[in-house]
Amino acid sequence: KQEPQEIIIKIKNFTEVEPSVVTIHVGDTITFINEDTELHWPGADPHPTHSSLPTFDALGGISTEQSYSHTFRTVGIFGYHEHLLDAPPTFGIIRVLP
Repeated sequence: KQEPQEIIIKIKNFTEVEPSVVTIHVGDTITFINEDTELHWPGADPHPTHSSLPTFDALGGISTEQSYSHTFRTVGIFGYHEHLLDAPPTFGIIRVLP
């Protein structure tokens, strides 16, 4: 069994993150780092409830060079979005394997 990993996702702007699709394992952590000058709020789809994975919600905007981390404990495929947009498209996809 491998040790838990931390994967960095860089928020570039309201519609771009790098990388946008990641595959991780249960117990791994995704850390979102805001590289934009605007606030950003990553959260699980759908907007605005984040009901596909309610614990995956930054609970507020993160400032420039600040970060938000979430450790995934549930197997599945989770889309996420920019919560600060009125009708946000899916930002990216996180696939969580056992």
